[in-house]
Amino acid sequence: MSDLSKTNPNTEAGGTVYQLILFVAGEEPNSVLARQNLEAFCHTELEGGYELQVVNVFKHHQLALQHRVLVTPCLVMLTPSPAVMIAGTLQDREKVRTALRLNQE
Repeated sequence: MSDLSKTNPNTEAGGTVYQLILFVAGEEPNSVLARQNLEAFCHTELEGGYELQVVNVFKHHQLALQHRVLVTPCLVMLTPSPAVMIAGTLQDREKVRTALRLNQE
């Protein structure tokens, strides 16, 4: 896992782009699981309409503090606003869908 990684979106013009930051603790098991779960979720649920940045808090702790992240793994959705924070392995897809307001569509 790289310190910072970015997945560029393949969005249609005018579509919603979810700007996401996943804060992880290196290669710790829960962090690896959260990243796998999020990548699978984004691939199936967001259909390319997202930007994902993965931040290793061991190396970039200031960024975690800027976003008020105190536990890992933690997903922060910056856009669409309002911002949302989800802690945990992101295994429960329905809870992630609800937190990202995908159930409202």
